Amino acid sequence: MEINRLTRVALNHLSKEVFGTESRWQKLVDKGYSELITEEVNETVPAEKEGDESTTRKIRVPVLNKFGAKQFVKKYHTVESVMEFMQAQQKQLAELKAKFLAMQEEQKKKKEEAELVNQIHNAGAGSIKS
Repeated sequence: MEINRLTRVALNHLSKEVFGTESRWQKLVDKGYSELITEEVNETVPAEKEGDESTTRKIRVPVLNKFGAKQFVKKYHTVESVMEFMQAQQKQLAELKAKFLAMQEEQKKKKEEAELVNQIHNAGAGSIKS
Protein backbone atom coordinates (compact mmCIF):
# COMPACT_ATOMS: atom_id res chain seq x y z
CA MET A 1 0.00 0.00 0.00
CA GLU A 2 1.79 3.09 -1.24
CA ILE A 3 0.16 6.38 -0.34
CA ASN A 4 1.62 9.84 -0.64
CA ARG A 5 2.27 11.80 2.54
CA LEU A 6 -0.56 14.33 2.13
CA THR A 7 -3.15 11.58 1.70
CA ARG A 8 -1.81 9.70 4.74
CA VAL A 9 -1.95 12.85 6.89
CA ALA A 10 -5.49 13.57 5.72
CA LEU A 11 -6.55 9.99 6.49
CA ASN A 12 -4.90 10.16 9.93
CA HIS A 13 -6.69 13.42 10.71
CA LEU A 14 -10.08 12.09 9.56
CA SER A 15 -9.56 8.86 11.49
CA LYS A 16 -8.71 10.82 14.66
CA GLU A 17 -11.93 12.83 14.29
CA VAL A 18 -14.19 9.90 13.48
CA PHE A 19 -12.73 6.98 15.45
CA GLY A 20 -10.59 8.69 18.09
CA THR A 21 -7.30 7.15 16.87
CA GLU A 22 -5.17 7.99 13.87
CA SER A 23 -4.45 4.42 12.78
CA ARG A 24 -7.97 2.96 12.63
CA TRP A 25 -8.26 3.58 8.89
CA GLN A 26 -5.17 1.39 8.32
CA LYS A 27 -6.87 -1.53 10.06
CA LEU A 28 -9.91 -1.17 7.78
CA VAL A 29 -7.66 -1.26 4.71
CA ASP A 30 -5.23 -3.98 5.86
CA LYS A 31 -7.34 -6.35 7.96
CA GLY A 32 -10.84 -5.55 6.70
CA TYR A 33 -14.03 -6.02 8.69
CA SER A 34 -16.68 -8.71 9.07
CA GLU A 35 -20.14 -8.01 7.70
CA LEU A 36 -23.20 -10.03 8.64
CA ILE A 37 -24.96 -11.73 5.74
CA THR A 38 -28.70 -11.01 5.83
CA GLU A 39 -31.70 -11.90 3.75
CA GLU A 40 -35.04 -10.19 3.33
CA VAL A 41 -38.10 -12.15 4.51
CA ASN A 42 -41.77 -11.36 4.88
CA GLU A 43 -43.05 -11.25 8.46
CA THR A 44 -46.74 -11.46 9.34
CA VAL A 45 -47.83 -9.04 12.05
CA PRO A 46 -51.12 -9.91 13.77
CA ALA A 47 -53.83 -7.26 13.89
CA GLU A 48 -54.23 -5.21 17.05
CA LYS A 49 -58.02 -5.48 16.98
CA GLU A 50 -59.89 -8.69 16.45
CA GLY A 51 -61.51 -8.87 13.05
CA ASP A 52 -58.85 -6.75 11.32
CA GLU A 53 -56.53 -8.36 8.82
CA SER A 54 -52.96 -9.11 9.76
CA THR A 55 -50.28 -7.22 7.84
CA THR A 56 -47.02 -8.38 6.34
CA ARG A 57 -43.79 -6.44 6.26
CA LYS A 58 -40.33 -7.13 4.90
CA ILE A 59 -37.51 -7.41 7.42
CA ARG A 60 -33.83 -8.35 7.18
CA VAL A 61 -32.73 -11.39 9.19
CA PRO A 62 -29.27 -12.98 9.48
CA VAL A 63 -28.50 -16.03 7.37
CA LEU A 64 -27.68 -19.07 9.51
CA ASN A 65 -25.49 -22.01 8.55
CA LYS A 66 -26.52 -25.65 9.14
CA PHE A 67 -25.33 -25.45 12.77
CA GLY A 68 -27.38 -22.32 13.55
CA ALA A 69 -24.46 -19.88 13.60
CA LYS A 70 -24.69 -16.51 11.85
CA GLN A 71 -22.70 -16.18 8.64
CA PHE A 72 -20.23 -13.35 8.08
CA VAL A 73 -18.22 -12.25 5.06
CA LYS A 74 -14.85 -10.48 5.27
CA LYS A 75 -14.74 -7.17 3.38
CA TYR A 76 -11.81 -4.87 2.74
CA HIS A 77 -11.73 -1.13 2.10
CA THR A 78 -9.54 0.57 -0.46
CA VAL A 79 -7.88 3.86 0.44
CA GLU A 80 -10.50 5.75 -1.58
CA SER A 81 -13.45 3.90 -0.08
CA VAL A 82 -12.18 4.34 3.49
CA MET A 83 -11.78 8.08 2.80
CA GLU A 84 -15.39 8.28 1.54
CA PHE A 85 -16.63 6.23 4.51
CA MET A 86 -14.88 8.44 7.06
CA GLN A 87 -16.12 11.63 5.36
CA ALA A 88 -19.69 10.30 5.51
CA GLN A 89 -19.22 9.41 9.19
CA GLN A 90 -17.78 12.87 9.86
CA LYS A 91 -20.81 14.51 8.25
CA GLN A 92 -23.17 12.30 10.26
CA LEU A 93 -21.34 13.12 13.51
CA ALA A 94 -21.56 16.83 12.76
CA GLU A 95 -25.33 16.55 12.22
CA LEU A 96 -25.76 14.63 15.48
CA LYS A 97 -23.69 17.19 17.39
CA ALA A 98 -25.80 20.01 15.96
CA LYS A 99 -29.02 18.25 17.00
CA PHE A 100 -27.61 17.60 20.46
CA LEU A 101 -26.60 21.26 20.92
CA ALA A 102 -30.05 22.38 19.74
CA MET A 103 -31.70 20.05 22.26
CA GLN A 104 -29.45 21.38 25.03
CA GLU A 105 -30.34 24.98 24.16
CA GLU A 106 -34.05 24.09 24.14
CA GLN A 107 -33.78 22.43 27.56
CA LYS A 108 -31.86 25.42 28.91
CA LYS A 109 -34.59 27.80 27.68
CA LYS A 110 -37.33 25.67 29.25
CA LYS A 111 -35.46 25.57 32.56
CA GLU A 112 -34.99 29.36 32.54
CA GLU A 113 -38.69 29.87 31.75
CA ALA A 114 -39.70 27.52 34.57
CA GLU A 115 -37.44 29.38 37.01
CA LEU A 116 -38.89 32.73 35.88
CA VAL A 117 -42.46 31.46 36.30
CA ASN A 118 -41.54 30.15 39.74
CA GLN A 119 -40.03 33.51 40.74
CA ILE A 120 -43.11 35.38 39.52
CA HIS A 121 -45.36 32.98 41.39
CA ASN A 122 -43.35 33.33 44.62
CA ALA A 123 -43.27 37.14 44.34
CA GLY A 124 -47.00 37.38 43.70
CA ALA A 125 -48.04 34.93 46.38
CA GLY A 126 -46.61 37.00 49.20
CA SER A 127 -45.90 35.86 52.69
CA ILE A 128 -48.16 34.46 55.44
CA LYS A 129 -46.39 36.52 58.12
CA SER A 130 -47.78 39.98 58.71
